[in-house]
Amino acid sequence: ELSRAARDSARTLRTARRLGPVVILTNGQLGWVELSCLRFLPALAPLLEGVRIRSARSHYEPLGVSSPLQWKCLAFRDELKGVCFQGGGGGAGRVKNIISIGDSAHEREALLQATRGIADCWSKSVKFFARPHLALLAEQHRFLAMCLRPIVEHRGSLDLC
Repeated sequence: ELSRAARDSARTLRTARRLGPVVILTNGQLGWVELSCLRFLPALAPLLEGVRIRSARSHYEPLGVSSPLQWKCLAFRDELKGVCFQGGGGGAGRVKNIISIGDSAHEREALLQATRGIADCWSKSVKFFARPHLALLAEQHRFLAMCLRPIVEHRGSLDLC
């Protein structure tokens, strides 16, 4: 089951990278994504090359921010500054897509808070089931890989939970 989950996760990541810039924001400690990938899903490691990976927790917790929701919200805001998430780049006045894919309520709520009131920004939240078993995780990724392009191309915000 782990190899199937890795294969389907890889398909999602490859699809996302074809559609635009990918940033992984985690509330795990700095290095957690890379170490977990190497230990449990080594086939995914090459796909992480060139992907910006940030630990919201490692950045904001030392600054006195204790809420996981706030870590994510602040990290999303940092990433939004001057970055266009629409495939092919863009500049001022172009609509930006920021798509959050995660299994926590913090992920979803942080995206909604961080993008509220920002002009020319479409927030798109895709919430996975929390703590799924491997077969369900693989199934969610298979479905998402098929739906990611229509999500990106949707002209407006989305909240899919």
